[in-house]
Amino acid sequence: MKIDIHTHTRKCKSGDAPTREICPEDFCETILSTEVGIVAITNHNVFDLEQFNEIQDGLGGDAQAWPGVELDILDGQSRGHLLVIVSPSSASEFSGAVEGLTKCCSPDHFTASLDEVLMAFDALDPLYVAHYKQKKPNLSDDFLHELESKTRSPDCVIKEVTNSISAGIHIAHGHPSIYGSDVRDWARYEELSHDLPDLRLPVDSFEHFCLLLKKDPTTINTVLDRKTSEELSLQPFDDGSVLELKAFNDINVVFGDKGTGKSCILRAIAKHYSEGGVDASVYESASDRLDEIFDTKGRDLAINLNSHNINYCSDEIEALRGASEVDVTGLQRYVAYFASETTNKKAKTMLLKEIEPEGDSGARREFQEFRKAAETTGQFLEFLAENPTMKEELDETEFETVVGILSVLLVRLRTREWGGFSDWQEIRLLNEAIAIFRNEIERKTGTPAKPTTTGFREYAMNRIMVEVNAGRSSRA
Repeated sequence: MKIDIHTHTRKCKSGDAPTREICPEDFCETILSTEVGIVAITNHNVFDLEQFNEIQDGLGGDAQAWPGVELDILDGQSRGHLLVIVSPSSASEFSGAVEGLTKCCSPDHFTASLDEVLMAFDALDPLYVAHYKQKKPNLSDDFLHELESKTRSPDCVIKEVTNSISAGIHIAHGHPSIYGSDVRDWARYEELSHDLPDLRLPVDSFEHFCLLLKKDPTTINTVLDRKTSEELSLQPFDDGSVLELKAFNDINVVFGDKGTGKSCILRAIAKHYSEGGVDASVYESASDRLDEIFDTKGRDLAINLNSHNINYCSDEIEALRGASEVDVTGLQRYVAYFASETTNKKAKTMLLKEIEPEGDSGARREFQEFRKAAETTGQFLEFLAENPTMKEELDETEFETVVGILSVLLVRLRTREWGGFSDWQEIRLLNEAIAIFRNEIERKTGTPAKPTTTGFREYAMNRIMVEVNAGRSSRA
């Protein structure tokens, strides 16, 4: 789920671009065409309650809209921008507070002090998102310190920066930071949305988001319990001590100083999953020596065998070098699918995701058989044309008859070969489209997709081909 904490739906100030104007219907259609699951509407010094309600109704349960406003704030002798965002349940009270604060003043000329903002909004437990550093016009550190000291929710003061790199740097130094689209042209929003922040944990509401900002332990544990996890019992160190870890079906991060054993833990985790039939690899530091460590150029195989009349087995060795484990679909994925219910309206209308994939082994085998027959027939025709013995045994009429029959056969085989290839690729294309649709709907809605296959056939065939290729290589 992506979040956009800073959007505009109206041209309020004279400096605003006309392309910021968007009607509720188009707004909802645009948001629902992206992965944005939370969007805050923050027009300059204006909050339009009627428009907000229309947007809420249009989004339904497919995305959250949060009411907000972008205020011009006095900061000493300068002026900066502060977003104030509240819960949708407080939209009516928020509308009255904005109207009371900005009355008798146009959006172009409105300014407010910190104390006026706190008096108007602090009782609504808002998020305060301040333009910071390169995000102009910005607010100073002194202003933010004062805001944090005076508000009753200092954990809900966030610094808005320009991009993910800046946000990452500030977060790494302990400063809550975020960035939004600050959209200027809705025609480009779908493209811009790809770079918006991703929420690694599901957020059900504005209140839920605020509790996560406050690092509320109960809230965090509740959210984590909703994610698929596994208890690991590892022995990563030489002393035989057991390390208990919880691994989530997501990105997991291990923190520790240099030399504390992070690499040992990673190797133990990879071993655990490899022994369970899951393809797992560890990529360590010292990137300048990766070629040496992993022999990526295969120097150990650079041996000239021609003088020994030994078959290189190039195809078999290439297949073995490129072989990797194929995962079997875990039962947990089926449990998650049947335990969930699709609520996303657009997801319900996409019937392609309900089509069951087709097996392509029969079509592939038919294509390969006709291809082999066509290649063999073509080679025999070349042999007939070049071999003098064949021409001596056949008179001219017989020779032309044989060549004619084989030529007609070759045309038919090539036609069947192409038809088999077309049928095989058609099935592959359909299966890939089904898989992509299911994955995208799962990613955008948070609803688990139905697994397309148990994976056992692919797992077994992969193991069989490894054994076959290894056997051919050893016999050679």
